[in-house]
Amino acid sequence: MRFKMYILKLMPLILVAYMVTVATLSFISLSMPNDTQLPEYFDKIVHFCFYFGMSILICANICIKSNAIKYWNCVWALFVTLLFGILIEVIQPYTGRSFDVTDIFANFCGDIVGIIIFVLFELRFRFFRS
Repeated sequence: MRFKMYILKLMPLILVAYMVTVATLSFISLSMPNDTQLPEYFDKIVHFCFYFGMSILICANICIKSNAIKYWNCVWALFVTLLFGILIEVIQPYTGRSFDVTDIFANFCGDIVGIIIFVLFELRFRFFRS
């Protein structure tokens, strides 16, 4: 029980650190060695995973503050993560990367799946609600 209280108090800091990490990794260009073969859609999997995690963290923070799972809280989490992803995509051309609509779609898919998983988990285990 003590560990749970410690985690709940750290959730806002964990969310901010996660968002800063996602933004930083979105703006830098990671080059792979020439002999490394990644699938062409690997980038979309990374986007999906980033926003899957972010939507879960945002839902958890909202759930902790409101002590409930509400429809509008889920919509708010989706709006925040979608806006964050679009903002990053719009800024990327100024950092040497390119704008890609399919990245936004991958972000959106990660958001939706993350919110659904969070709601199902929270309804079953009540971890973030007292």
